[in-house]
Parts: sequence; C-alpha cells; structure tokens
Amino acid sequence: MRSGASKSTTDREPDPAASFEFLSEPWLAALTAVLRASDEFRGAAGGAELVLAHVVTGAAAGDVCYLVRIDHGDATMSLGAPSDAGVVVTTDYPTAVEMARGELNMQNAYMGGRLQVDGDLGMLLANQAAVAVLDSLRDRVPTRY
Repeated sequence: MRSGASKSTTDREPDPAASFEFLSEPWLAALTAVLRASDEFRGAAGGAELVLAHVVTGAAAGDVCYLVRIDHGDATMSLGAPSDAGVVVTTDYPTAVEMARGELNMQNAYMGGRLQVDGDLGMLLANQAAVAVLDSLRDRVPTRY
C-alpha cells in the first residue's frame, strides 16, 4: 500500500467467524485480503513481479486453476487460466489441502514429487521469499475442505 493510503475493506483480514470453501472465489478474495494486510508479505514481495498459476487436479468440482499475481508488494488471487501465468504448479487435491493447512510447503511438495512446476522456474526461485510468506499466511483464512 502506498504511504498515506487508507486500507480498503479488501485489505482487511477476514472475519474469524467466517468460513470459506477451499478453492472458491470467496476463499481467494479472503487470501488476497490477508496478503494485502500483511506487512511481512509486503516486505517479502516488495520487488517481486510474478504470476503463478496453481492447478489443483481431482477436486470435487473437477480441476481448478487459481492465479496468484504479485506486483511489487501487492497481491491478487483469483480463478484463472494457466496460460495467464509465467509459472504453473500442479498438485492433486490432497496435496493442495495439505499445503493450504500449512502441513506441507511448496518446496517439500516439489522435492517429494507431489508438485510439478512448468514455466520459468528461475522466476519462481527469484520470488521464493514472497511465495514462502504466502504459504505461511494461508492458515489465517478459516477454510472448509
């Protein structure tokens, strides 16, 4: 957020009494709000420019793709298409759930063969601090699986 700007309602963390369906637009909006409210994320993503697609296979509604757009400390998460991203990560639904719960991080999922990466791996590595903070903040969104 630029200095002097006030926080909008989309920059506030979600109500802890609320609960969001995993991989839904409201869940992604709540995650966006958490990221935008986090000084830690803004610090880690200050110079980052990245569009990351996460394709989750085998969800109840079929395969789902969401995009994480990081632009110099700001972030937006929304449903989208992998073709809009410079980096595409793919996991099955159980792995995505473990990652969302904070039980598994992206690096360990990759090393264990449970996450595939396509596209510009160098871009992902260059922005790993921002991605790591994103992973650490997911548990701030009450989620229904």
